[in-house]
Amino acid sequence: VRAALAGNICRCTGYVKPVAAVLRAAELMQEQ
Repeated sequence: VRAALAGNICRCTGYVKPVAAVLRAAELMQEQ
């Protein structure tokens, strides 16, 4: 996930929330 986001968003957040959001979305998609 981090590799896919690299260069696409600001690094100042450390990607914590964007990575968590992608992982959560993946969980929700698998549940369906």
